[in-house]
Amino acid sequence: MGLTLEGRAKKIFAKFNFICEQIAITRTKVAGRTSGWLLKPPSAGKNIVIYLHGTGNDALYPQISLFLKLLSHGLQVLSIDLDGHGAHSTTKLDPASLSACLEELMEQERYLPLDSKVHLIGQSLGGGVVLDFLAKHTDSRLCSATLVSTPLHLNQLNSFPYRELGSVFRGSLIRQFPIYGLYHLIPALGAFKRKTYPIRIVGSSKHAFSYVETVSSVFDMMRLRDKAKKIKLPVLLCYGESDEIACSSHGRIFHHLIPGSRLILMDGETHFTTLFSRLTEESIIHWIEQWSDH
Repeated sequence: MGLTLEGRAKKIFAKFNFICEQIAITRTKVAGRTSGWLLKPPSAGKNIVIYLHGTGNDALYPQISLFLKLLSHGLQVLSIDLDGHGAHSTTKLDPASLSACLEELMEQERYLPLDSKVHLIGQSLGGGVVLDFLAKHTDSRLCSATLVSTPLHLNQLNSFPYRELGSVFRGSLIRQFPIYGLYHLIPALGAFKRKTYPIRIVGSSKHAFSYVETVSSVFDMMRLRDKAKKIKLPVLLCYGESDEIACSSHGRIFHHLIPGSRLILMDGETHFTTLFSRLTEESIIHWIEQWSDH
């Protein structure tokens, strides 16, 4: 298996002289500590990307390729564990308080100075947190947002773990092999790799897939269809045409509801691989650069 994923990531970032600093934020609105990564190019400007990952992942996996792209364009990256996630974090996932992780991060002036220009990216569950936050808060530092594979809701929960098996044949996934290696490229599923990518849920059962029902309840509580109507920030929507979890129809609905949004559909990409698509990466870079001076 060789290096841990953190070790592989640090080696890759160092190769390009990118600064890679692990950070920890003591939480006041929920009990525990949130871990994350602050990544900087050699010459960093005021534009900072905040990244929120999806269910069952963490602040580093599986977005290293995107981070490299962002850093190569002079953008800082601040990626944190969602509540209940991350081997170095201690919080628990509570559907009633999930959005607090982004609320408290925005209060960290040490990492997000008052003159910084902030761009939010949320993948899947992380995108739901971004939308929920934007519907409730305004901040002069915010410049743009991007949602990648964010569902309106989750359906057909019984088949949830098996609906992305076609991902292994996608070229966008295969091109990630030099970054992750075989073992680290495979996502956590059920109980598999849960020590590496834990999910700590308030009042959860020990069932391997109990987190799916919890995440479904999160989306039900967020009521993203209603929240989307309140969004004023420019929003890029990236969805895979073969995504059976966050269907492209969900992206079209968000596009209709969010004024000034832009929808990009990735041909053949699944829920897991949409983030790996070169078109996704290029679209995100172009979107952020478009709004960096605003």
